[in-house]
Amino acid sequence: MKKLITTFFLNYIRVAAKVQLLKNRPFCIGITGSAGKTSAQHAVAAALLPEKRLKYTFNANSETSLPLSILGIKPKNFSLSDWLRVALLTFWKLLTNWERYDILIAEMGIDSP
Repeated sequence: MKKLITTFFLNYIRVAAKVQLLKNRPFCIGITGSAGKTSAQHAVAAALLPEKRLKYTFNANSETSLPLSILGIKPKNFSLSDWLRVALLTFWKLLTNWERYDILIAEMGIDSP
């Protein structure tokens, strides 16, 4: 049962993040690797900042944090009540977050296949 709920929740936030990206249609730059991702993200931002509106992901080193970062949601303590808050906030963000940006710079951790 726990695996089913986890899979449903992961799919829920992934779809919500895709919808959020469709609202804005930014050019996406993904930065990955074992070291230096944050520094590379800052270097890319410094090169693009004067002319472009940017959005950055924050600590998006897992399959849950990247969609949550796109939605602009930060989990507090990863308790059950916090995940319920995140689930409700996800829907709310889809309705109310119309932030405009040209480029999304995503720092992404990579897991094994």
